[in-house]
Amino acid sequence: MMEDEFMLAGTVTPRVSVQTRVQHDYNIRLARMISSPDDFAEELQALAAVQEYDTVQMDIMSVGGSLDTCIMIRRAMSACQGNIIGWIGPTCASAATAIALQCDGWEVDEMSAFMVHTGSFGPGYGKARDVEASTRHTVQQIERFIRVVYTGFLTEAEILLVLDGKELYFVGEQLVAKLEAYAEYRDRPPEEEKPEPSEEVLDEVAEQD
Repeated sequence: MMEDEFMLAGTVTPRVSVQTRVQHDYNIRLARMISSPDDFAEELQALAAVQEYDTVQMDIMSVGGSLDTCIMIRRAMSACQGNIIGWIGPTCASAATAIALQCDGWEVDEMSAFMVHTGSFGPGYGKARDVEASTRHTVQQIERFIRVVYTGFLTEAEILLVLDGKELYFVGEQLVAKLEAYAEYRDRPPEEEKPEPSEEVLDEVAEQD
């Protein structure tokens, strides 16, 4: 009888348990031109190594650069399991702003600045029809990129200005407000269809030209 009681007591689940979680804090500095993807192999490997409870501080100080490399970094950030906080600027421009908007949150100060513009590329060489087709493809790719990345951060009127070749600068409280609005936009359920620009939006663009 005493043996049975001992066996039953041995199967009781403890009321208190302890689980240890190891957290790592990463720091990634993007303080140079966004050049070839091979130049960012170390940063991409670091993002792939980040675990669920880890944090990443990403210092973003760049004038921008390669669209392909920018997209690769954004993909790695999207797949990253940890929480990524972007420290903005002072200079954060072009492709660097697209990388910044992939962060989970942001830190800005009085010197932080965002500059958004459309892409730049050379016409290339070859047969006239080939150059024309390549240029048309690149223009369409850039427009898709602008809309995918900046919708929610920029208004429709601002997106049309960027696609028209304007450079838009955001600093101080305006930048903070833009990032806060963008964070709220990302938390909304996806819309079924992208609305076409309204007459009011087109009028606003015309007034800013």
